[in-house]
Amino acid sequence: MLVTHNGFGYYCGHDPITCFWPKGPIFKKWVKNLPTAEKQVIGMIIGLTGKNGAGKGEVAKYLEQRGFHYYSLSDVLREEAGKQNASPTREILVELGNRLRSEYGPGVLAEKIFARLDPEKHYVIDSVRHPSEVQVLKRRADFILASV
Repeated sequence: MLVTHNGFGYYCGHDPITCFWPKGPIFKKWVKNLPTAEKQVIGMIIGLTGKNGAGKGEVAKYLEQRGFHYYSLSDVLREEAGKQNASPTREILVELGNRLRSEYGPGVLAEKIFARLDPEKHYVIDSVRHPSEVQVLKRRADFILASV
């Protein structure tokens, strides 16, 4: 698993909990590179990116079973489809995503999820696909992007 935070890249060959949990190798390196005022980490956000079928959902499920709260940026699209009484087919979701991004900017899905996050809780966020989404989530010092 490749993990990036604030321009630092780390490779961890362990399971996600070993990599990310306090005392884990990635977590230790990540905290070491945080500015001093941010070292009192309360919550953690792990963003997952990768190709279809790479195992992002399995990593998310694993973390969710261990207390992380789960969001997918696609949840925003499914909610929007529901508001419009539209069936959340892949075609409809792609169309909604393109329209929302053109109207509100490429980071809109992450913005909507970001507004729901409690700084004292751990989150795993699936389907991070656009650099603008990463920039939105990086506003929290406790954000880590993992490529699965």
